[in-house]
Amino acid sequence: MRILLSILMVLLFFTVALADVEREYDRFSGETSISTNPAKLVQEYDCWKQPRILLVMEFKGEIIPKTKPKVQIAFTSQAEDWEYLNCHFTHMLVDGKPLKISKATHNGEVISGDNILEFIMTSLFWKEFCKMAMGEKIEVKICNTEFVLSEREMKDIAEFYRIVTEGK
Repeated sequence: MRILLSILMVLLFFTVALADVEREYDRFSGETSISTNPAKLVQEYDCWKQPRILLVMEFKGEIIPKTKPKVQIAFTSQAEDWEYLNCHFTHMLVDGKPLKISKATHNGEVISGDNILEFIMTSLFWKEFCKMAMGEKIEVKICNTEFVLSEREMKDIAEFYRIVTEGK
């Protein structure tokens, strides 16, 4: 989970990459991570009207294992006050059908003054992620906040799926 949070922070604040999905191999740890890039979403939408999704898959070595590891999902939210500190249960619907995800956890920090960054993290098995990637509409409910993933986020999910399944 620490690795995921580190990746989130780096991607949100220091990424200027052009790719929406990135694959990185760390030769020191021997681990590969594949992740979407929420920094581009923030730039594109100019503000945080709803939480944004980040996907991460991590594994040992450079070759994606046949038995795919879980896909880590983080919803990122930025606001002037804590929105999900005490209430962060998360549910997802893919084309109107519930998706099985793990129990959500919360992490967050005050960035400066009234600027709070929150992460609601969950994960799902590859089989469930495939349902998500094949969906046409994904609805999310975090506590009492309901929203639909944007067209851009749906494209990122499809690209993430393609990269993992093609092994590139």
